Amino acid sequence: MLVVAPVFDPTQTSESQTQASTFIFDHEKDFKVVVTEEFLEYVQDDALSIEVWGHRSGGTTDQIEPILDAEEKNKSLQARWSEVSRRLELFTEFRELNETGQWIPVEVRQQDDVATGGVHQLKQGQQRRLVVGLSLPQHGAGLPLGIDTITSVSIGCVCVCDAAQQLEQQLDS
Repeated sequence: MLVVAPVFDPTQTSESQTQASTFIFDHEKDFKVVVTEEFLEYVQDDALSIEVWGHRSGGTTDQIEPILDAEEKNKSLQARWSEVSRRLELFTEFRELNETGQWIPVEVRQQDDVATGGVHQLKQGQQRRLVVGLSLPQHGAGLPLGIDTITSVSIGCVCVCDAAQQLEQQLDS
């Protein structure tokens, strides 16, 4: 843990509040990290969190920090993660060209042994389009995200699974 004391100048006051004082934290610290292949994979796939904590204290920094139990730490981690993450709703739909020249959605059958959204009933020899929709849930909080700036969508790792065959590992996308 690194503790940095602020610089306090009682002559500087906030213009909006006469009772307010200005505290300045002017500190730089370099940290050395051993970069392994595992670390590189982590920072490419996941968010690297850096936290800055502050506590109002009337005494010195020699006081013992209150010990939080694991459940309280976990709750605060979940709360902090929700502040810096954002959930999106994504839907996909296959459409086929019918006899009248209209693109109509294909039937999707739900099956208990299929872990995805269902089985698309594609007709042989038909032209197809894949429609992708992306929206932000209204109840979601977190960072603002401009989904209107997304210009393309790509699909990879398409595979055919036999209904009798069990997947040994979950698909990553």
